[in-house]
Amino acid sequence: MSSLVQSIQEFMQVHDYVSRETNVSVQVLASKLAQYVDLVQEANQQFNLTGAKTGQVFFEDHVVDSLLAAQVFLKDSSLASKNSLWIDVGSGAGLPGLVWALLKPKQKMLLVESKQKKAAFLQKTANFLGLNQLSVSAQRFEELSLKLEGQSLFVKPEIKVVSRGTASPEKLIKLVRASLLPWKDWYVFSSSKTHEDFLRLAASKSGFAFSVRLLDLGKNPFSQKPILLSHLLRDLA
Repeated sequence: MSSLVQSIQEFMQVHDYVSRETNVSVQVLASKLAQYVDLVQEANQQFNLTGAKTGQVFFEDHVVDSLLAAQVFLKDSSLASKNSLWIDVGSGAGLPGLVWALLKPKQKMLLVESKQKKAAFLQKTANFLGLNQLSVSAQRFEELSLKLEGQSLFVKPEIKVVSRGTASPEKLIKLVRASLLPWKDWYVFSSSKTHEDFLRLAASKSGFAFSVRLLDLGKNPFSQKPILLSHLLRDLA
């Protein structure tokens, strides 16, 4: 057993909500996650996917953040719905969307990544890992419609969005205002300062009605950094 697989298994044994909510064994999940990490490191030698120099660092600094934040994903009551769609905006190396797709491979997940090389990597990795319900769109979020490659995704979709390091709060609000997708919930990997900016923007009511709350999902046991999500709730009325 590699040290990386062992680290993943030890993490998931401590944070047992992952295997409990997914009904997948720790061993199977650890193997899939290790394969994903190896693919990221291999591609990172060709073009810039991550600043992490080793697979262990990538797992500890990035994958673990995504696994801890997966609490909001795994507890989403809409996962049982055939019309449920999660969108990861600015997915980059697949964080958190591809990691979350490994936890719930039957859930429809769309990774939006405008950079062609990264989008191609995401699709290749999804295919390799057998993630048949995961799609990749190589365009900007504001250009996205409910059609992908000529096929209608959903008639009445229930869309939830997540993003990690995509843009500043001001730029992100401009981005979502330009979107025609009827999303209701948007989860942003955040910080105390970032969340304060979202609160200010929500209070300003500058043409886009939403409320925001802060979710504290604990600390990354390796970096000791808090895992905070700003949960934007859109007023669709």
